[in-house]
Amino acid sequence: MLQMRLPEHLVSLDDKVHAVQDIMNHVDTEVVVLVGMGGIGKTTLAKAVYESERSRNNFDEIAWVTMGRDPNILQCLQQIWAQLVSSERNPSCSNMEDLKSEHLSTLKKKCVLLVLDDVWSVNSLEKLKITVSNGDSRLLVTSRDMKVARGVGAKVYDVGLLDKNSSLELFCKCAFGMPGIPDEKVKYRPFVEQMVMQCAQLPLALQVVGSLAREFRQLAEWEAGVSRLQQSRSLGAVYEDDLLSVLRISYEDLDDFQKAFFFCLVCYPEDSHVKVSDLVEQWVACLDVEADSDVEDCFLDGYTICLQLMDRSLFMYDAVPESAGDADMMNNTSCYLHDFLREVGLRLASKDRPLAAREKLLFPNLHQLRDKTVMARHLSTCGDASNCWPEGFEAPSMVSLISRDSGLTALPSKLVLSPHLRILDLSRSAIGEISPSIREISLLQVLRLDGCNGVSMLPKELTDLSHLTVLSLRDCPGLQSLPESLGNLTRLHSLFIGCHKLQHLPASIVNATRMRRLDLSGCEILMSLPDGLGQFSYLQVLSLAGCKDITSIPQSLGFITGLQVLCLSWCRGITVLPNEIGLLSHLQTLDLSECRGLTRLPESVTQLCELQTLNLNGCWSLTWIPDLELV
Repeated sequence: MLQMRLPEHLVSLDDKVHAVQDIMNHVDTEVVVLVGMGGIGKTTLAKAVYESERSRNNFDEIAWVTMGRDPNILQCLQQIWAQLVSSERNPSCSNMEDLKSEHLSTLKKKCVLLVLDDVWSVNSLEKLKITVSNGDSRLLVTSRDMKVARGVGAKVYDVGLLDKNSSLELFCKCAFGMPGIPDEKVKYRPFVEQMVMQCAQLPLALQVVGSLAREFRQLAEWEAGVSRLQQSRSLGAVYEDDLLSVLRISYEDLDDFQKAFFFCLVCYPEDSHVKVSDLVEQWVACLDVEADSDVEDCFLDGYTICLQLMDRSLFMYDAVPESAGDADMMNNTSCYLHDFLREVGLRLASKDRPLAAREKLLFPNLHQLRDKTVMARHLSTCGDASNCWPEGFEAPSMVSLISRDSGLTALPSKLVLSPHLRILDLSRSAIGEISPSIREISLLQVLRLDGCNGVSMLPKELTDLSHLTVLSLRDCPGLQSLPESLGNLTRLHSLFIGCHKLQHLPASIVNATRMRRLDLSGCEILMSLPDGLGQFSYLQVLSLAGCKDITSIPQSLGFITGLQVLCLSWCRGITVLPNEIGLLSHLQTLDLSECRGLTRLPESVTQLCELQTLNLNGCWSLTWIPDLELV
């Protein structure tokens, strides 16, 4: 069961949760649809039902899938299978109709709850009605459109506006951290009440505007805040344009760095959950930073800004895994945008300008760019099915190209005419070969090829990219080797390699001595680590999760004295750890979960004075542990 994160500043939903569950308990109920306008709290209510003890007790399994306007139905069915049937055993069918039938057959004997969030059409919902084979199973849906409920004959729960008291409570929780106005702020009550009124009892508006008011210290700030809200037009009853106008105020209150970070997330498709570390790396690469010493400060600034946007309720974020310590907490979570906040970003990006004049060109129709030269610094073509760039299209000022899940089969030849390009993200695209011409994108700092199934090799010319700071190759199943000259990338800050068929690392990798993060998660048949591992003197995070064939850790590990996170989960071949592990005086997280061959911990682990998290779950062979005093 997925863990869903409920909003931090939640007002009581008990009555609404019980009402929805009462509808679900009716014997003639198959589907329940929570209906309401955007920003009214449909998803939050669905999460509360999903997480309730009553739901956990009434159903054998529970699943959650977010759909959006243009869902990939096959992908949704695969997610449902992983949550309700098996995350380890794949279904026997691969086409949509057969897979739906297999779900219906498999779930006949299971009482399940399936939550489908943000459904836009009856057609999409019909294709995912896989709970009807068991009369005790239930399908819970959120949608803005009553037609979706009518189209499948569902029971409807109308998610209404908050009442006045709950509206004030939510605003105060966001603005003051308590359900009411504190005594020392009571003089601001008239302004609070006016701001609450302008938010028209909509939870999203109350949350965002309340978070903005948290920064107010002077009377003049409250006066200005109320004035700006009034000028943005009162929300009235249900007008979505008015809500966008109110939300835009919070964007305009950001500084330039925060605005730039906000747009890093707007670049991704609707309902995208993007790793915080990916966003930080993207934001840093857009800055004009030359000195290596300054780059690390910029990374820290990026994480700080991301937290600020979360605090302002502009970014929402997923739950952090329980095993995450302070040092890797932000790296192990993802964040996402509410649809309305994303719409604010898209409207700001367009500013009613023609395509060629936009600084941020997000999700354009590529056919409209044929024979055009655009001035965009940032281009996002995520999800575009085109297998190549339009003929005659050039973007000489482009700094970032985000093209996840696109149909591109090769690097566009015109990329070399974008001399300022620093970020190239082709994750999960159809690309099959990386051309040696990539060396000509000489300022490239971030290269992501995550999930590119067609990539089987990388050209040695890639290692000529002397400015490259991030190379991400997560989940590249066809990649069997890396260029022997990989160590030439001496400015690498983060290296992610998740290649199931990779057996060896290039010996030269130890020359990339400025690396802060080395993630080899998922390299299942990787045989060994380089003996010179200790040369990574700046390394802070080392992950070998799932490296099942590694049998030993080099003693030189002890020289990485700045290491904060060491993840060895599912390293089943490791039986002992080097005694030198005790030299890692700054280690905060040591994850040894599912190290089933590990027989003992070295006495030296007692010297890990900053250790906060030690995960030994699944260490079946462990016979001895020294006395530990974890802080």
